[in-house]
Amino acid sequence: MPPSIRAIRRTPILVAVLLAALVFAIAGCGSDGDDSSSSSTEPAATGSDSSTTPTEVKDVHFVMPVPPGPDLAAYYIADEQFGPENGIKFEFDTQLVATQGAKLIVSGQADAFLGITTVLAVVNDAGMPLKYFRDDFVRNLTGFAVPADSDIKEIADLKGKKIGIIDAGWPIVWDPIMRAAGLEPDEYEYVVVGVGNYQAMAAGRVDAVASWAMNWQPPNNSIEPLRYLPGSDLPEVARTPSNGVMVKDEVIAEKPEWLIGLGRAISQAQEFMKANPKCAAEIALKYVPSEEPFEVTLSQIEAQIPYTYNKATEEHGQGYSDPQAFEYMLEDMYEGGVIKTPLKAEDVIDNALIPEIDDFDEQAVVEKAEACEI
Repeated sequence: MPPSIRAIRRTPILVAVLLAALVFAIAGCGSDGDDSSSSSTEPAATGSDSSTTPTEVKDVHFVMPVPPGPDLAAYYIADEQFGPENGIKFEFDTQLVATQGAKLIVSGQADAFLGITTVLAVVNDAGMPLKYFRDDFVRNLTGFAVPADSDIKEIADLKGKKIGIIDAGWPIVWDPIMRAAGLEPDEYEYVVVGVGNYQAMAAGRVDAVASWAMNWQPPNNSIEPLRYLPGSDLPEVARTPSNGVMVKDEVIAEKPEWLIGLGRAISQAQEFMKANPKCAAEIALKYVPSEEPFEVTLSQIEAQIPYTYNKATEEHGQGYSDPQAFEYMLEDMYEGGVIKTPLKAEDVIDNALIPEIDDFDEQAVVEKAEACEI
């Protein structure tokens, strides 16, 4: 069936009270929770081989922090192509409020959350023991989109400018980039513009838009052409990870088969995506149809691939969280006043399941991808 998108409610808040609001929200995670700010995505059709389906299949409530889009192809591929053989079925959910996904995990209302590293740190700083059991985007992929004819040539030029963000919780994601560029929080301004961020820039309400490496190109009905200012151009930012899958600390320790299957399906999907980006794009569009030309989706798939692996994953396995990268990020957040606790890498990541997750026939995945026809 086509995606079911429920209404998204946003309440702009002052960045100055962001951390206090986060602690309050997480502290209330034991309540029933308001699920009205979420959306769910299901495929139009699937092409999995049910003959490999285990006797028991776990429905995994998997939360993503951005609007459903084909740029999240790896998770749709994991569901369709590799979920059955790993004993899982994804139940996709979207929470645009940066911390809401973590709240659902803590309260037991969801199983896993594709969250950004800064949110992971802030949640742990608030006393909630969540960890990455795998790191999916091991290179920093955040940055800013600006009009091509703008006088903003580098991130430091955002001094005195207005930056469009989808939700008020986003500053904790982009502030580290601004610090690395030598800017203080009072030297720029965030403006919550919702999903119409590019339209807001076209109308002159903001000077730049906070974005990602794979989807900074605007929709057809908004401003173009644009330029992208990648945070990874800054050496301090380039070494930091972006997004991984967080779960309760205690769940990792229990080593459930569904969690290993979830991790393995994602790793297999990432290999599939590298081997056949075109088929990956086709699968993604079955889950999240788009009015954009197919080439736009394909470019989003190809753009994200380099961010899914690095030297550490090549040495230790797909999904491996590099402790040194996390130590650097946590130290920067502590020194920047974003977190109040001097967290260590072992407080937020756990690579214990990576050997089992990485235990699959990579060549078989490549052959499957190469044979894929939609």
